Amino acid sequence: MAARAAACQGDEAAWAFSLALLRIRHEDGQPLEEEALTQAARTAGLDTDRWAADRADDAGLREGLRSDLSEAHRLGVFGTPTFVLPDGHAAYYRFDHLTRDPLVARERWQLYRHVLHSEAGIGTIKRTRRVAS
Repeated sequence: MAARAAACQGDEAAWAFSLALLRIRHEDGQPLEEEALTQAARTAGLDTDRWAADRADDAGLREGLRSDLSEAHRLGVFGTPTFVLPDGHAAYYRFDHLTRDPLVARERWQLYRHVLHSEAGIGTIKRTRRVAS
């Protein structure tokens, strides 16, 4: 709901909020509680007064969320982040090592797209958490 309220300030604000929230959760290990949401809104540069007012529109936000969930179900989304490619295919990718370097991020994205579009038809890659000795 907080992300839907951030989206009321535009696509850039929505992406900035989502990225800030993901970093707070996955890099800093904070639980997704009110303090983390507010921190993400500030980090994203949202107009926090407007964001708070937009969050109060529970019915409107829930309608938008219902629409998002319906589309996610149609695409077969089962986790975040799921990327929807220009050809309509969607795929989930769990990041073990995030980067803040745009060149590295682009390189990883290209590799990810290459695997998705490969004729090999790779549907799942899972790695163990243990290192072989």
